[in-house]
Amino acid sequence: MTEIFDKNFVGATFIFYIIFFFIGLLFFIKGLVSLRVRRLIEDTPTSTAASVAVGPVEVYGQAVPYVLRMFSPFSKKDCVYYKYTVEEYRRSSGGSGWAMVEKGERRIPFYIKDDSGMVMVEPDGATIQVPMDYEYESGLKKDPPNSVIEYLYAKGESYKNLFNWNKTMRFREYLIESGDYVYVLGTADMGLNPSKPENVVGVNDLVIHKGKNIKTFYISDRPERKILENMKSRGLFYIYGGIALSLFCLAIILHYYGLI
Repeated sequence: MTEIFDKNFVGATFIFYIIFFFIGLLFFIKGLVSLRVRRLIEDTPTSTAASVAVGPVEVYGQAVPYVLRMFSPFSKKDCVYYKYTVEEYRRSSGGSGWAMVEKGERRIPFYIKDDSGMVMVEPDGATIQVPMDYEYESGLKKDPPNSVIEYLYAKGESYKNLFNWNKTMRFREYLIESGDYVYVLGTADMGLNPSKPENVVGVNDLVIHKGKNIKTFYISDRPERKILENMKSRGLFYIYGGIALSLFCLAIILHYYGLI
């Protein structure tokens, strides 16, 4: 601890504590936001798809593709949302670890279907939280699946190095598959869809999207109970962790100026 509080420390070390002071504040704010969204989820009653009315709304049901069909890049699953990452394990004099090579996501409009009918979701602008659904690692004697190889070549990437040996790589996907049960919290507005499915009872003319006045728009493939548990633990972690980090850095900064 003597070295930490040495008044002679300057430059990069001092800036380091200032940066982490503000990172702690950002953690604190992120925790508050998580708990605010949690309270909003608790206070918003769940509606059936057919009974969704204009305004804030919460629905839970199966994801059904709207018009387009979409398939994930690696596992080729029929889905309405995917996020993917491609990482390479690299070694250097500064250390070793996973480096990001490629990442991306795509989302398309879909319906939420329950026993009452269906309502459309326009997911642009939504915070989407889903667990990892697919992971594959390639290495010296382990080729990636053909679908991954095709995807890499299409992107101008290769799973081999200059010596034609397999790189150590990791491929991950996060999905909302067609038919998955999905929780949606957003704002419902008028959005008559002329191409809505025929011969289906209870297709709502409203569209759930990101509202102008109520900005919260959240989508997950977990049930509400799990979402609330996760948000509570994450929110408290960020709040108390952020406070601790900021106070620690503030104490060092104040000590540097001789204020404590």
